[in-house]
Amino acid sequence: PICLFAFLLFCMALSTPALKLKFVLLVFAAGMSLGTLFLLWPLAEITDRCNNSTATAGVIRGQLSILGVANRYSACKEMSPEERAQQRQYLSYITTAVTGIEFGGVLITKSLVMNICYQFVAAFPVVVAVLQNAAKSLELTAKTD
Repeated sequence: PICLFAFLLFCMALSTPALKLKFVLLVFAAGMSLGTLFLLWPLAEITDRCNNSTATAGVIRGQLSILGVANRYSACKEMSPEERAQQRQYLSYITTAVTGIEFGGVLITKSLVMNICYQFVAAFPVVVAVLQNAAKSLELTAKTD
């Protein structure tokens, strides 16, 4: 819904003749699109904490990786043989299961969010140029009729 609203603002910006209003609408559309991406970043960090296998992942902020901590305690000598078997079973499950946050079946990862950001930055000037040319051609068509 946010992206659709941003797209509508973007289309309104291209169709308006007032330069100041056009600029304001384009800034709002770009801000909403980037804001959506920044909302996805904390969700990608949660997915990273679920899947990162290093025990010290995110230690700078006091956050540990679930899989990393489980790996760290897999060689604990104080465990009984039953506990070790349960630990191995848990590690087997957690390494094969899809863990993290999904939207519509898509796992939200840091690489996904960064890829979307790169695509947005690369595509934005092209989309602006194409839509501006379309708006100009519609104006010319309307003037000739």
